[in-house]
Amino acid sequence: MKNIFLIISFLITSSVFGQTAAAWENIYGGNGIEYGFGVRSCLDQGYVVAGSTSTTGISDGYLVRVDSLGLVMWSKYYSGSNIDIFRSIKILPDSGFIIAGFSNSSGNGGYDGWVMRVDKNGDSLWSKYIGTPAWDFFYDVAATYDGGFILAGGTYGGDFGNEDYYLVKINGNGDTLWTRSYGGNKEDEARGIIQTKDSSLAVVGYSYSLADTTGESWILRLNEYGDTLWTRTIGMSTVEDKCWSIDEDSIYNRIIVAGQYKNATDENAYITGFFMNGNIQFVESFGGVLDDWFTSVRFVPSNQRIVVLGTTYNNGNGGGELFLFDDRFGWQGFTYGTSDLEMGYGVDFTTDGGYIACGFTEGYNSNIPNVYLVKVDTSGIATNILAIRENPDVSEISSTHIFPNPVQNEATILLDSHSPINGELNLELVDVSSRTVKIISNANWKFDTERNASCKIEVSNLNTGVYFYTIYNNSIKITSGKLIIAR
Repeated sequence: MKNIFLIISFLITSSVFGQTAAAWENIYGGNGIEYGFGVRSCLDQGYVVAGSTSTTGISDGYLVRVDSLGLVMWSKYYSGSNIDIFRSIKILPDSGFIIAGFSNSSGNGGYDGWVMRVDKNGDSLWSKYIGTPAWDFFYDVAATYDGGFILAGGTYGGDFGNEDYYLVKINGNGDTLWTRSYGGNKEDEARGIIQTKDSSLAVVGYSYSLADTTGESWILRLNEYGDTLWTRTIGMSTVEDKCWSIDEDSIYNRIIVAGQYKNATDENAYITGFFMNGNIQFVESFGGVLDDWFTSVRFVPSNQRIVVLGTTYNNGNGGGELFLFDDRFGWQGFTYGTSDLEMGYGVDFTTDGGYIACGFTEGYNSNIPNVYLVKVDTSGIATNILAIRENPDVSEISSTHIFPNPVQNEATILLDSHSPINGELNLELVDVSSRTVKIISNANWKFDTERNASCKIEVSNLNTGVYFYTIYNNSIKITSGKLIIAR
């Protein structure tokens, strides 16, 4: 049985079917297993994908930045010594990115939520591990109007037992402002979060703690401090329901959610619209005799459409496929993929009126999962260019963590290398005019293991501002990043 990579978009006021075309399909990855969980359109008409890769370790956070044609601009991985996964990415006004996921490489115990801010080149500005002594996970992140961020996921260290909804509010530097948990004595997990235009929060996921113990999609509406305004469940009382994604329709002042429900024989996909007071406006479902589910939803303000990404076993030629429903050509779905396994995870709209979707594919002779990126154009012309990229330029062979950053007088730099460090390490710090202002020589590095080293960097004699560092191993660049001095 094969999966279908599914994308559906529709105009709420129309009921016509129509065709669109895939501009290109690309595959990205190394020699390991790669997944694309989140995708966003960039301001230069390119795209960025966040996910995970095992090419460089057990599992590392993975970013791939491509241009409008899908050609790799850069790709980087970020990790510690164990499992590190990116699940969500959002673009910021400065063209940088905020990324959320989870890790058991550092932090408070077991798995911790992981949030990282990077600049437009993928260089880390700061990275935070947040959690309880138990296991904690982040699955989504949203920027907030105060310049900070809100994170959503699950925690086993919450107030109610088992797994609870887990929300963490941080400021623009990654410092925690408040944390909240919501749920009951069974499994409850948040999977999507937004801040609406009135500054309140909306969270979706699923719960087994409510009256329907088979599992329900659960939506919470909260004020900006995490206090509950209202809660709603979605679905039927006798079947399992799960909600995976949420977005705001700012034109019609409503919330759109997407997920899946299970009946006696299979799973079906659904999409539901709520007014801001919690009343349901519409419910649409999609399903055949086999399984279907939606994992990502986006509202397109420019043409008032909704685009939904998911996976189905029901359509096409038995392989991974992508569905697009567009009002300009009528409600007809088109699929993309192979006879092997594909799954869709993230979707966004593009500046040309099309869509960009990500997931993974085991097709195209890859045999194991690789990141699968599909650009869908609404012009009706299909070029269907497929590029296999089994060995992209992973430009960083090590990752760094700096704390504090911004720094006043002294910071600590931790270096994690994916290969043994042989020979000398040197760090060069330059200012915005590329003038070298400091060198940290090999004698000042502390080697903790053959792959990990640390050093102190004293900056009390430097002016406030932005600086850039590069670390060399035997004169070969192994990583770079940004250091901010603020007093």
